[in-house]
Amino acid sequence: MISYILEVSICWLGFYLLYLVLLSKETFFKLNRWYLIATLILSLCIPFSANLTIFSVEEEGLSNYLVPVTYTVDILEATVEAHSNERNSFNLLSILFGIYLLGVMVTGGRLLKGLAQIYSLYKNAKRSSTPQGYILVQTNKVHLPFSFFNCLFWSESMPMMTVENENIRQ
Repeated sequence: MISYILEVSICWLGFYLLYLVLLSKETFFKLNRWYLIATLILSLCIPFSANLTIFSVEEEGLSNYLVPVTYTVDILEATVEAHSNERNSFNLLSILFGIYLLGVMVTGGRLLKGLAQIYSLYKNAKRSSTPQGYILVQTNKVHLPFSFFNCLFWSESMPMMTVENENIRQ
């Protein structure tokens, strides 16, 4: 499992570096979005299909040790004690996996917080439809105009020139 996570992370890094070099300056945002989504999914599949063995990590709990029956009780106790000390010690992979999980939790928390803020703006605003099929969400809080799915969030408190106002609303 750890080797799979490392291989996926390397694929993501490679695709992201390719994105930075080739597509970061592009103004075709739909192309950029599709590239990022496709490479996200592709990176999850590459380690399965390519049978990459970049990292051969022996994961804990997968190897069983068979102890011959002829061992005495003293040798068995020493073996069990050494194995339990080995299992309880921290290794680099455990630390890296902990850092990875911390990053996932922090990023997930920020995503949920942002979604809650957008939902709060949507819930407390007046909404109207545009001729193009979008929903214009007019809020009282100060923020820059932005879109989320088919909703265009517009701050009524933000000073805008009438030309910009009409261009965005059309």
